[in-house]
Amino acid sequence: MRILPLLLTLLPSIAFSQSLLYRETFDNVLRVGTLWQGAPAFENGPDGKCLYLASSDAGKPVSCSKAFDAALLSGKKVRLSVRVKAEGISAKAKNYNGVKIMLPWASKDGKKDWPQAIQPEGSWDWKTATLETTLPENLVSITIHLGLEGVTGKAWFDEVKLEVWGELTPADLAAAGNEPPKGPELAATVEVDFSKPYGKVNRRLFGHNIEAASGKDIFGPYESPNYKIADGWWDPVRLAPRAEVLAAAKEIGMSVLRWPGGCLTHNFDWKKTIGPRDSRPAFPFGVDEFLASCEAAGVEPLITVSEYIGGPQDSADLVEYVNAPADAAHPWAQKRAAAGRAKPWAVRWFEMANESDHGNHDVKPFRKFTPAEYAAWYNASVKRMKAVDPTIQCGPHMGTGTPPTDPWNAIVLSATKDLADYVVIHTYLPAAAPGDWTGSAAIAQRLINAYQSNILANTGKRLPIAVTEFNNGGHPYRFSWNVALFCADYMRVMMQPSNNILMAQYWQIVNGYFGFFRTLTPFEGLFRGEPANWVRLPTFHSFRMLAAHSGEELVATRVEATRRDPAPQRVGAIEKPELALKAFTAGGASSRLDGPDAFTLVLADQKGEQYPEGGRAAITGGARYRLSFEAKISKPLEGARLGLGLMDQRGWNATANANAIEGMESAVEWRSFEGELQSLPDAKGLVIVVRILNKNGAPVSAQVEIRKLRMALAGFPEPFENLTAQGMRSAAGKRGQVLLFNLNGESDQRVALKTGKPARSAKAWGLVGPRAEKAMANLGAPPRMESVEAFADGIALTGKNGNYSILMPPLSMMAVELEY
Repeated sequence: MRILPLLLTLLPSIAFSQSLLYRETFDNVLRVGTLWQGAPAFENGPDGKCLYLASSDAGKPVSCSKAFDAALLSGKKVRLSVRVKAEGISAKAKNYNGVKIMLPWASKDGKKDWPQAIQPEGSWDWKTATLETTLPENLVSITIHLGLEGVTGKAWFDEVKLEVWGELTPADLAAAGNEPPKGPELAATVEVDFSKPYGKVNRRLFGHNIEAASGKDIFGPYESPNYKIADGWWDPVRLAPRAEVLAAAKEIGMSVLRWPGGCLTHNFDWKKTIGPRDSRPAFPFGVDEFLASCEAAGVEPLITVSEYIGGPQDSADLVEYVNAPADAAHPWAQKRAAAGRAKPWAVRWFEMANESDHGNHDVKPFRKFTPAEYAAWYNASVKRMKAVDPTIQCGPHMGTGTPPTDPWNAIVLSATKDLADYVVIHTYLPAAAPGDWTGSAAIAQRLINAYQSNILANTGKRLPIAVTEFNNGGHPYRFSWNVALFCADYMRVMMQPSNNILMAQYWQIVNGYFGFFRTLTPFEGLFRGEPANWVRLPTFHSFRMLAAHSGEELVATRVEATRRDPAPQRVGAIEKPELALKAFTAGGASSRLDGPDAFTLVLADQKGEQYPEGGRAAITGGARYRLSFEAKISKPLEGARLGLGLMDQRGWNATANANAIEGMESAVEWRSFEGELQSLPDAKGLVIVVRILNKNGAPVSAQVEIRKLRMALAGFPEPFENLTAQGMRSAAGKRGQVLLFNLNGESDQRVALKTGKPARSAKAWGLVGPRAEKAMANLGAPPRMESVEAFADGIALTGKNGNYSILMPPLSMMAVELEY
């Protein structure tokens, strides 16, 4: 009879035990910045960092808050506990004023409440404040709110805990924003021999892009005036580059500047950008302004030459305008002198067009060269250009977003080999894992190797490569520290003399879609010359460290590190996916299945842009797959682009993982096509997308026969090191530098740095960023820029006999400088 009461007393503690949902110590200030709203500041507390808030105006509350998933906490009893310290909290007008420790919530029926742990006035040392409350079942919002309201004074907060009555899953803990646990510490050894230089550090790798051409019908139907000031590079009132931009360019060691695009080159007529400014209101930033900018910044200019505006003689006239003496034999150079520049600009580098294989977008009339047509334009233009100035250097373009084996490349290389000084590629690299580009520099190395082999096979010589655009290929992550670390590590790859990289240009330096130096001032203000509110995105910080700590000569560097495999499903991978073709009908386009590996695409007065699904297949995630086929069209189409592509079956918006294999619109005889796609590690299947781009308005009719459609496993990305490094030195050998990259996102790495001999001094600088940050895809929102922290800033290293032990946090970059 005594057992039942005993059970009743035990049941509440069994059924409603507390689980810790969220804990915040404020030690990882980067993570706090991404999770907490407000303007958090931090100070050192008794156990690491703590949150610090201060108010000198009782009428202006200050606060920080952390939101939670309302569905997770609906109907739950919760307890909030916070360690808090205060100093000089003024008298409160109302009892609920003062130091705020609250759990404000709202429910679907419109009810709201602000449960809080009321705190006193005055000062006190660290203590723990708690509150408990039961939340409604129909919760729509719930936050932790810390702050000061209606008072002046200072407050410090630490060890925030939110406990829940009930059981929690690992997914619940992750959704709440808890920092994932670190993996076991990794070990790496880096040996640097400063007595063995093997190549110069190529400063032309520190190049960048600006855009200053009309974007009408390139990325949209409307004119955007941003090009008039080069996206904020140019001050239209001072008629000079903005001082802040020039200072930033020097910080990142910019050496070459490419202009006017990018894709905007397709629509660019340089002759409309010269002469008196009042005669060219659409182009206040033209040829002379660009070259004066380069001169002011102390960098070399690289001009992209339009292939779809003007012709070979226009290209030659451009060279005459910028490089010829201003005499009677050179009327275009005389125009330059009349504009105020008698001395030639002495431009050396010319890039012949930009991504010509994709045509000029929506510009009317639509134009798209075949590879033979592009090569003919290249040869005719370069012959005339070099007749004006034989010292200039010109390079043809490889295919856009296609593998080095793209037929475009072989045709162009073979035809232009006698007039090509270098070869142009663009690399927007895929992720080695979902949202993770840390292994993509290894992918880039294999890509460069393949391009070099293809160049040699088709030209008989080892032409250098200009990587005039590079970045990551997953746009929503383009502003993350993960990508910033990859871009810096990719620079290390391009530095290797064996890769024969002539120059490289990061896409792009200022504003635009990828720019890492951005203004929050509206462009309307920039047009008036108003001061700009500049912010620095993560890649700015990684490039600044590269520029500050890169020496003059590369030295022998050996790395021993653990490796990570981005494709764990190698065993049992699907080698020949079974294609299931699918017939479709969509707005003037339809297909007819002709067999398991063949179909006919029928266009009947088709207009616009369409991407119908033509089939799908199950694949192994993390593998690279090749799609090949033959195609023949009933008649060539003007103004339309036709092709096939592979795409992750979850869709472009969800994965940004797809490729394009185009050119069917001109294949009047049977032609072979192929392309490859690196699938994401968590992919389950790929879709065959039929690409129909007919944007010029005129309806088109034709039939395209497609046969021998095959998908096959092309390979896997290779495992890559969790740590990479590069040693450098000054030319005199009295200073040594070592760049270190911890590419592991889960683990610290203990690096044994061995330099062979003691140094007079050794110092280290380090940057670290969030382990996972999906940076904003919407440029209309204020970017989160300062998600980078210096965990070492010139700290002295101690070591014995040139040996040093360095602990690098996950996803970090370090520079070590040694004086001898």
